[in-house]
Amino acid sequence: MLANRLNFSAIFSSNKDLPFCTWIDKGLSAEGNVDLIKLSLPPEKQHLVSHIVLENSAKYRVNFLETQLGSRFPTVLERVFIKDMLCAFCIDTTTGEPPNATTISAVVLKLIDDMYIEKATNKANRYEPAINDEVRDAVAAAGILTTKGAQHLKTISLRELTRYLVLKGELSHDREVDSEANYGWDDEHFNELIEKHRDDLIRYIGQEWLKTASWFDITDALFAAGNTRAAALAHRYAMPRLDDFQALLTSSAELKEDYDKVNVQGSNEDVLNYISRCFKTAAAKYPVFSDYTRYDLNAETRIIVIDMMKVTGEKTSGEGQLQTGIMYLFARHLAARNYYLPYCAESFLDGLDPLYHAYHKERISALSEEIKHIFYDESHNFQDVKFIQSALNTADLEDRKLGVRTMFSSQYVSHMPESVTKSVNTLLMMRLAPSDREYLRSIGINISDDILDRFDWLSTQETSDGGRYFLAIFRTKRGDICHILKNVMGVQQVWALNSSIRDRKLRKLLIEALGVGKTLTVLAERFPTGSAEKTLEAMLAGTGKRFKTRAEQEEAGLTLVETLAAKLIKEHRLEAI
Repeated sequence: MLANRLNFSAIFSSNKDLPFCTWIDKGLSAEGNVDLIKLSLPPEKQHLVSHIVLENSAKYRVNFLETQLGSRFPTVLERVFIKDMLCAFCIDTTTGEPPNATTISAVVLKLIDDMYIEKATNKANRYEPAINDEVRDAVAAAGILTTKGAQHLKTISLRELTRYLVLKGELSHDREVDSEANYGWDDEHFNELIEKHRDDLIRYIGQEWLKTASWFDITDALFAAGNTRAAALAHRYAMPRLDDFQALLTSSAELKEDYDKVNVQGSNEDVLNYISRCFKTAAAKYPVFSDYTRYDLNAETRIIVIDMMKVTGEKTSGEGQLQTGIMYLFARHLAARNYYLPYCAESFLDGLDPLYHAYHKERISALSEEIKHIFYDESHNFQDVKFIQSALNTADLEDRKLGVRTMFSSQYVSHMPESVTKSVNTLLMMRLAPSDREYLRSIGINISDDILDRFDWLSTQETSDGGRYFLAIFRTKRGDICHILKNVMGVQQVWALNSSIRDRKLRKLLIEALGVGKTLTVLAERFPTGSAEKTLEAMLAGTGKRFKTRAEQEEAGLTLVETLAAKLIKEHRLEAI
């Protein structure tokens, strides 16, 4: 409840518009919050809030190697993230770190720099019209071939023009051989022929341009034509993929010269082969980011909740924790990658075609003006993967400089990643586990036993106002400050933030029928404890049914929620008459 309240406070303290918020959760506890926010907004603004149940499948595929629209190279922080992801694929699950970590990091950074240079120059991805129908149709609708044909008419070689006129039957074939000697732009007859076939010639030159155009060329042309969506789609196919890094590893003479004889520690396998093998394994294991982006996240989205339930690995295995850590890194990038544009705006814009400056400056301005908030729930899921801990903690430390608030949540403070607890500015504890006293001292937080004893007692007590005590530790330059505080909320606020399955369903059904304001009023009046659980349990007992399994009982309980909702809606409407 406290975490939900803090998340909502970030939303309600925005400056001009909805803030930029990312909640990375596991399970459906945040779904009700998403519904509540959406239904509190007018219909034309509900698309600003998104809820994604992430799956490791092509349906949700997002290429983490993708740059900002129009940019040939990643920003400074995007480069760091890409390095972290690629190195994470190389982690030895028995140690939680890549072997030869320094060497692998150096190889990966070299790969990243070389890859984006290649894709921006001599090995740019060639445009293939059959890959995306929407882009192909947009190219035709914008008249790009005609535009390019007209642009290139005066720059095309005389030999090419002569060849075209030979094809049209205006010149004999022998003229093509020594065209440069026979014709020039000052040749009146030659220019008359060009003018005669001008429209066809422009189309011909446009078609010739298209044969050698890159996806970047198509992106630029569509953006210049004012079709930002189609440009963004085209931009996806200009990007490198994970498979491209494997190819570069095997073809780079420079990498072979520097690292071919460097073996993985404790193995006869060379480092380059090890990295290539890890990339190949990752491409097969993680279809969600092994190819071009397919998933469309609305570019206007400001609040996004990502449910990690379907992509986290087994807690009990090193492989499972590594998968969870990689997915947490990926989810953060998926939702929050744009939060950091203001930080690197100058270097980013300096390396960008001026064509895109106005577009990105507007985005950067919006990002600079509003709060940016990231929340990780169930963060104990990656507590044993040191590399992932380090990556997320480094990002957290950077976030503080960039005006991004980051919050981690777990059931026990000792289950939080150690790199997080050692660097937090604020620590909030709802309960005190037996081992917490020693753990707090181990991370440099020294609180007197008197305070901890009092909090331990208070945290178990019922209060007249329904509030719950919590321990707040603030780490300042002058030392740690500790307070025992109480989280007190009104009944309507409790109902708004309640995340239990049955209460959440009841709230959602009433909101759909009555709206947010009336729903919270009705629920607060009928159930002043902030929950309808006791009423639903009584209704369930009143059926007289005996259930064979817990699942059957839960299903019956949810059915009764619909009955109760229908009753409350009917009563409210009768009262309103």
